Amino acid sequence: MGFSFFFSSPNRCVCFVALAVLVAVVVVLVPVPARAQLVINEIYYDHPGSDDGHEFIELFNHSSQPVVVADCVVEFHNGAGEGFSEIWRGTGIGIINPGAVFSIGGRYVVPVPDAALESGLQNGPDAIRVIVSGIVTDLAGYGGLDDPLYAETRGAAPVPAGMSTGRWPDGRDSGDNRTDFVALVPSPGRYNRPRVDAALVTSPSTPLAAVRRHSTDEPLEVRIENRGLSDIPSGAVCVSARDSSSTGVSHVGSVWNREVIGPGMVENVVVKVSLKEGYQWITTTLDYEGDERSHNNTLVFVRRVGVIALVLSEILSDPPPGAPQFVELYNAGTVPQDIAGFTMRDRTHAPSLITRSSRIVVPGAYVVITPDTIALAMTYGPLPPGSVLAFDGSWPTLNRTGSPVADSVVVLDAYGLLVEAVAIPPVPASVAGRSLERVDLFVSDGDAVWVASADPARATPGRAGQGVLTHAAALGTVDVSPNPFTPSQGDHLLVAITVVPGITRSVVTAWDSRGLVVATLGSSTVFPAVLAWDGVDRSGRILMPGLYVIAVEYYASNGARVGVDRVVVGCAASTY
Repeated sequence: MGFSFFFSSPNRCVCFVALAVLVAVVVVLVPVPARAQLVINEIYYDHPGSDDGHEFIELFNHSSQPVVVADCVVEFHNGAGEGFSEIWRGTGIGIINPGAVFSIGGRYVVPVPDAALESGLQNGPDAIRVIVSGIVTDLAGYGGLDDPLYAETRGAAPVPAGMSTGRWPDGRDSGDNRTDFVALVPSPGRYNRPRVDAALVTSPSTPLAAVRRHSTDEPLEVRIENRGLSDIPSGAVCVSARDSSSTGVSHVGSVWNREVIGPGMVENVVVKVSLKEGYQWITTTLDYEGDERSHNNTLVFVRRVGVIALVLSEILSDPPPGAPQFVELYNAGTVPQDIAGFTMRDRTHAPSLITRSSRIVVPGAYVVITPDTIALAMTYGPLPPGSVLAFDGSWPTLNRTGSPVADSVVVLDAYGLLVEAVAIPPVPASVAGRSLERVDLFVSDGDAVWVASADPARATPGRAGQGVLTHAAALGTVDVSPNPFTPSQGDHLLVAITVVPGITRSVVTAWDSRGLVVATLGSSTVFPAVLAWDGVDRSGRILMPGLYVIAVEYYASNGARVGVDRVVVGCAASTY
């Protein structure tokens, strides 16, 4: 069939248009080969320690056509020089399918790479480019290399050792390496942004580490988070818990997700654990078929049931000239305690190591911790053998002033769990250079009583302070009235005492807010007992308005002090 374009015909324009359409259709239907776009998807170049055998390069086929591996070459540019050198050439008959990743790595890379990388990378600033069939398809500068000859616009930012730099999402290529590449957890041979990934994360209601005073059943709540791009079906994720302690390992139980978990969504699940005396490690593990990430499938919870009977017994935050600060611990328990790995901090700084070596504190013994053992000995003379310990870490210098708290001393065990904490009040001028000494050297749920040292040396490192009690109160009861009382108007404070069998005597004293005894109210050997105090101190003066502490000490028939009870009373000003 033919057409003439020279006859004068009303239809010749129509014929011309028809032919043009036919030609256009033919052009559209002719297959045109598409060049595959193979990009550098991830680079791992700085392994902690030696890099040898751990480095890898990951390629990603960002096109709709397969790439023949034998057509591919990877070249390296040393940022200290010029040009590129070949570090890998593809061989064999393999292909990289559209949307697939291809890893080239050292002998220690897991999982085993698709191809071996014999030459090592450097930590930057350097560059890598990939060539397919003689054509450069991608260029990536990394480690801070911004030379436009060796990077697309700007090089990828440096990443810490142990992290890789990779495209997010996979294959993204805006023409700016700095925009396209981010720091990642290394994932050789896997997508940087996983398609299938369930992660186990903590719930705000369940801390990873905690102390429980008594044995109990604790519901451990964890979260299943969908970090992939597809839904997690109901019942597809299993969370199992394993309980480890000094006596062995046991399986606690397993739970499954109840609902479909969409991308970016979470579901909370609970496993109940029986906590027993001592340390326990509960390992929760997530199992999800096809999961592309395993590093986020485990959480380990640490629980300490019971208390460590180490109490802060003395603190010197305001030392005299030439003397160092110190903190003293006392073993108020019945078993030796090793403080290796224990840490200490103040109110604002991170915990610092007390000692990395084994150091046993036996029951009834003190250990004085200081940044300067020599200056301590020069100030207070020879201390009991083995009672002084040089602080291994960076000493958290304790503040002397502040309101209402000058500073804090917090002691943590080797797992970062709380052992003891004390808030230090401001040091008034009247007790400058004196330490604070704890009176009740026993483990208690209540607030401890601290006093300014009355010792002639102004501190008692390594030995007992004045009037310490090493046993808890023997269940006596103390009632005071009226509270507050007004001695300037003739009020008397009545102190009523009852005790349990075995207590034969009580002594009652009054203390001011500085920790000094202001009056002795009296003693009793017959119970119930009532003592009256007119509010006059030792010097014969009526108390100043303020808060005071009434302390009732209990004694057994053998004369030993066995406990103390304390009641805070208010002394009111006269209304005359």
